[in-house]
Amino acid sequence: MKSKRLLIVEDQAIVAADLEARLRTMGYEPVGVTALGENAFPLAEELRVDLVLMDIQLKGATDGITAANHIRDGLEIPVVFVTAHTDEATFQRARITSPFGYVLKPFNDHELHTAIEVALDRHASEVRLKRTQQSLATVIESIGGGLVVTDEWGLVQMMNRAASLLSGWSPEEAFLKPFGEVFGFVDTSTLEPVDFPIPKTADAGLSALGPRTLKLPGRAGGAAIIDCACSPIRHGNGRVTGMVWMLSDRTREDALQKQAGAA
Repeated sequence: MKSKRLLIVEDQAIVAADLEARLRTMGYEPVGVTALGENAFPLAEELRVDLVLMDIQLKGATDGITAANHIRDGLEIPVVFVTAHTDEATFQRARITSPFGYVLKPFNDHELHTAIEVALDRHASEVRLKRTQQSLATVIESIGGGLVVTDEWGLVQMMNRAASLLSGWSPEEAFLKPFGEVFGFVDTSTLEPVDFPIPKTADAGLSALGPRTLKLPGRAGGAAIIDCACSPIRHGNGRVTGMVWMLSDRTREDALQKQAGAA
């Protein structure tokens, strides 16, 4: 397996040289050393490193915490702090940058190696999760109809653009709002508000529901006829933890069919 490329940001030359030697012994490839925090970002980008070992107190205008923050936001490269500073204020400030590890000086090889491997594994897991989320978001947006996910309390967790257009609510507005508030469905005959099953109060045997044809009064006026169906989201133990709602605009489909027939 290819050796991981590491950048050392340390303003004490003796410590930096010791770190470099230790890393080579462990099988890593230290590809750069700098004493200045302002050099950390451009070097990490240029050298295409896999991880940065960062001291907190550095010479120059940029300390390690600020440099780590820039690297996290701009490059998404894991940073492990290697520092002698253990005061609470420094630790709390460092936490804001979401470091992937924290090694206190003086340290031994086992502590350093463990911190690096845990940081690399965690970063790899986060990259995989992010890619999965991006793929899922693409799939959800590519679905022709509206799709909404609610939690066990019936609160909206996410919805695609089609669902947003139907409801008149943006995903940001709808987030954590009750499904029935965002989609104020009424019965097509009685025009009475429609109650929906909420997994929190339903038993584990709740199954898919629908499709059910309902009327959706527009937020800005007008109304649409919607075919609404839902399926439960189950935890590994069978408990229902949410719902997936699928919404199809019957009004639009009927209009398209009429246009096709007229042609």
